[in-house]
Amino acid sequence: KVTVEGPQGPAVEFASGSRMRVTVEAVGRVRHDDVSVVIQVVDDHQYGVFDTCTQRLGQGELTLGPDQTLRCTVELDLALAQGSFHVNAFLHRYRTDLAYDTWRSAATFFVSGAPEARGVVTLHPRLLECRIADGGAGA
Repeated sequence: KVTVEGPQGPAVEFASGSRMRVTVEAVGRVRHDDVSVVIQVVDDHQYGVFDTCTQRLGQGELTLGPDQTLRCTVELDLALAQGSFHVNAFLHRYRTDLAYDTWRSAATFFVSGAPEARGVVTLHPRLLECRIADGGAGA
């Protein structure tokens, strides 16, 4: 199960620059060693714009046994431009580079705001200078 939430609970629309929590829940049927939970954000073309995992965030390898439930929540700062995005989630084993399980487009969310940017991310553009001066030697 994959869910997304804002500060007030489950949500599908977020303002650019706000925070979002992604929760992945999985139940083990058999023992799985060296598990990492991977969270990926993709655009409407399934182009990956962000990717992280529990191991890169300092958790280390996980072992999920039969009938155990794994619940992992990651908080993200949405520095995304306006648009539609999807969450892919994986239970991955890096030693063999194989996915135990995959949820593609497990959750969809929309980002509003950021009208000053187009594309996938907002780099928070700030106009520092734009001027026209008189007295130039021909233009």
